[in-house]
Amino acid sequence: MLLLLALPALAATAHFDWKGGTGAVVVVAPGEHVSLQAPATVTVGDVRVELRGDPAALRIPVAPGPLRVEVELALCTDGSSACRSVRFAGEGEVRGKRGSVALVEGATLATVTTSAVAVPPRATPPPGEESGWRPVKVLDFGAVWCPPCNLMEAEVLHDPTATGGVPVEKVDVDRAESWALKDEYKVGGYPTLVAVNAAGVEIDRLVGYPGAAETRAWFAGLGGAVPLGLLDEGMASGAGPYAALSGDAAATAARRLAEGGRLDRARLLYGRASDTVDLHVARLLTDPSEADARWLFAHRAPVGDWVFAAVEAGPALWPEAVALAPTVGPVRGADLLYVAAEHAPDETARALKLSALALLRAALTGDLARDRGHATFLATMMAETGDIDGAVALLDAHTARWPDEFTFTFAAARQLFDAKRLPEAEVRARKALGVSWGDQRLRASALLAKILVARGQKPEAALVIEAALRDVPAPAADVDVRTHRYRKDLEALRAEIRAK
Repeated sequence: MLLLLALPALAATAHFDWKGGTGAVVVVAPGEHVSLQAPATVTVGDVRVELRGDPAALRIPVAPGPLRVEVELALCTDGSSACRSVRFAGEGEVRGKRGSVALVEGATLATVTTSAVAVPPRATPPPGEESGWRPVKVLDFGAVWCPPCNLMEAEVLHDPTATGGVPVEKVDVDRAESWALKDEYKVGGYPTLVAVNAAGVEIDRLVGYPGAAETRAWFAGLGGAVPLGLLDEGMASGAGPYAALSGDAAATAARRLAEGGRLDRARLLYGRASDTVDLHVARLLTDPSEADARWLFAHRAPVGDWVFAAVEAGPALWPEAVALAPTVGPVRGADLLYVAAEHAPDETARALKLSALALLRAALTGDLARDRGHATFLATMMAETGDIDGAVALLDAHTARWPDEFTFTFAAARQLFDAKRLPEAEVRARKALGVSWGDQRLRASALLAKILVARGQKPEAALVIEAALRDVPAPAADVDVRTHRYRKDLEALRAEIRAK
């Protein structure tokens, strides 16, 4: 039963929507927005999760039957720093594949059935208790314009059974609210999945999208993983069981630390690690060398993202990537052929890109939503092999399906700009700017400004740049995020305009 409190007439509403075994809280508050800095809690049945961010990004597994939902968060007035704490609650029943339960602001459930406890402050567990740690959620760092992020969503994350019941919280890396989390967890590429325990200590991460089977296996193995945060702390302090690792264990730990952005910590293990694939991958990530790249190819290391780093470290090794392409499936094979083409002679590069294009087309399902993660890569290869009209038509079709999304119209604008079809590029760049935010806004503004400069409209280009720099403030200098680079690019473009 709900105990309804006397409430003023407030416009904020909330509901819990479920579809296909997972649900999320959606809050609509005209004139206000959910604070992405203040802590929030979502309780669904006996699952209680604490997060920083919009609860709409958090998927929680649900099962048929009674449903009880409570949400506590902060709403902030748009354009102001004034915020207020609110609570929503409601109950209903999960029936069928999809549905919704209204949540009432100010309501509270008469009885609390959850057995979960409040999330404790971040702390390192006492020695010997690490094995009992389990992930309470996975942070999914990604963006709407990121092809592998879209593939991971379509092929894995939409299915609650794939995550083993662990809630997945989306982090939109284009929004300023993501800066603190990206810096805290040293996230540099997308997608990146970061599993954390109740204290926020990182247990493990998955960088990039290796494929559906590998991603499901990663989720399945989370319960037995030594927390990556503890490996990091052990190496930093020089004390404890993790500081004394050697042999194969040291090589595996070095690779995990390197893939997790702890490069200096990984290097500390190299002198006592076994000469294994993990060691050479770790070294390739921390200190790229052609020697490590050659070793991995020669020892037929299982194909992973290390291949791309290997070809970058040893451009002459591009034939090795080509040789692997037939062994890894059409999508990964297309990736390998494309990266090889970037380093192959001109007469070979086009043939490799055409082969990559054919492989990727063979992987399409015909379902636009399921194939959307391939669209920008497909269009890039079409344009680079001479079919610019086909590339733009493909991207325009996706824009028509997702008109409020930045991804496809921005990609079309960039393709048309490269082809010097400036009027068409400007139309699409303005549309991309109109549906962009955060880092997207900086990128769309830079492209539009370049198009305007090329069309002889420098004063208007300067206004576009000024508006973007004003609307997307700079992060703190010590926060390591891409926003700094995007702003510097705009500032350099502004200086170039002023100098001419």
